[in-house]
Amino acid sequence: MNLTIIQSFINRAANLRSLAGPVLIVMILAMMVLPLPPFLLDILFTF
Repeated sequence: MNLTIIQSFINRAANLRSLAGPVLIVMILAMMVLPLPPFLLDILFTF
C-alpha cells in the first residue's frame, strides 16, 4: 500500500516538472507583454 502511494507521488511530481518549462516561458512572455507596476516587478525579481 505504501509503495503505491509513493509511486503515485513520484509520478505527480514528474508531471509537474514537465510543465515547469512551458509555464516559465509563458510567465516571461506575459511579463514582457503586460505592464506591471514597479513594486510588483521588485517582488517578482527579488524572490
